[in-house]
Amino acid sequence: MLRRFVVVAASATLLVLGAPAHAHVELDSSTPAGGASLATAPTSVRLVFTAPVSANPGSVKITAPDGEQWRVTGVEAAGTTVTADVELVGPTGPQTLAYRVTSDDGHIVAGTLQFTLKPSAAPTTTTTTAPPTTTTTTTAVAAQGTAVSTPAAPDEGMGAWLWVLVGGAAVLVVGAVALAARARS
Repeated sequence: MLRRFVVVAASATLLVLGAPAHAHVELDSSTPAGGASLATAPTSVRLVFTAPVSANPGSVKITAPDGEQWRVTGVEAAGTTVTADVELVGPTGPQTLAYRVTSDDGHIVAGTLQFTLKPSAAPTTTTTTAPPTTTTTTTAVAAQGTAVSTPAAPDEGMGAWLWVLVGGAAVLVVGAVALAARARS
């Protein structure tokens, strides 16, 4: 009976430990790219994520240096890509693009990136794509060439996995001790 218990406990622990890691969705690339310096204002934005996401009309926002919000229309998500039509409102200079989408597993993926519009930037179509480096952090700080991704809510699922792993290890230790005690008798 004890031997069956140990075998079942060990099998369950190996099954849990062998499960694939839960990967978080992150921004993979964007147009305009984080840190880009543009001579002309883009008429659309494109955000590519590491896994499929869904978006709504408020999922993309661009803020000019004076706090004025760009006009954003036609926000669409197709697989890993979110696109939107945008129209410059406000002055040139550093612009902040904020995004907030939902991954297929229900987690909110949110972050910001900055790009700069040089003075006399007139609207035109942007076609250059350069992937930003995405760093997940709790403090949003955008540096030249870096897209900063800030999680909207902490992932509490990791705590549950930790308890499952600790519980599985405890079962294995108790089973090994019980087997050793039985072998002595």
